Amino acid sequence: MLTLRRFKTTAVFVALVVLLISAVCVYARTVVDDDDDNNRLDREVIVDELQRSGNYTYSTHEYSITNNRTTPITLIEQEFKHRVMQTYPDEPGKSDAERTAKANDDITDTVRIPAGETKSRYYRHRVNISELGTGTYYINAYTRINLDGIREDPTPKAEESSKTFEIMR
Repeated sequence: MLTLRRFKTTAVFVALVVLLISAVCVYARTVVDDDDDNNRLDREVIVDELQRSGNYTYSTHEYSITNNRTTPITLIEQEFKHRVMQTYPDEPGKSDAERTAKANDDITDTVRIPAGETKSRYYRHRVNISELGTGTYYINAYTRINLDGIREDPTPKAEESSKTFEIMR
């Protein structure tokens, strides 16, 4: 009888250990699959063509997201910003000052990207600088996207660029 009781206790213990190992393996596989799924997203964020022409500055902003995952993904934020900043190279310690800006803050719509599809957007900013005085300036352009449930470093994915120009009157 003692042997039968030991056998039952050992069998229950072994069954519990097998269940525990199985649960840990399933959890670990879920985490790995999630990371693999994130890697199946191709994301490109571009800020380009920063230029000044006459009384205007320009920048182009673009994103492209290809969902190679097996599940849909949602783009929950998108931001395009163009700022004209003044610098003071002859006055050390004086901070740069934003003189004019254009931001595309009205994009609050979410974009659902089904599995196997690509979504992209192109936006061009044009900012009037005719009222700016003589000085040293730079265009600071910024594009950012944020995908729901995606862990990125840095979070969210963004691109920024700057270009200096002079105004002499």
